[in-house]
Amino acid sequence: MDLMTVKEACQELKISRRTLYRMIAEGVVPAPRKIHNFRKVYFIRKDIAKKVGQGLR
Repeated sequence: MDLMTVKEACQELKISRRTLYRMIAEGVVPAPRKIHNFRKVYFIRKDIAKKVGQGLR
């Protein structure tokens, strides 16, 4: 499973962090996942790539 951070997802989608969180709330982008008990959340790269391929904007 290839993971990416919020920062990497923003760079991949060419959007700001605020826009990314808004898109998560609207259901446009799949929600990130917490791995173990750490504070960071991660996106699955395959899910983000699928959204980019569908034409996110």
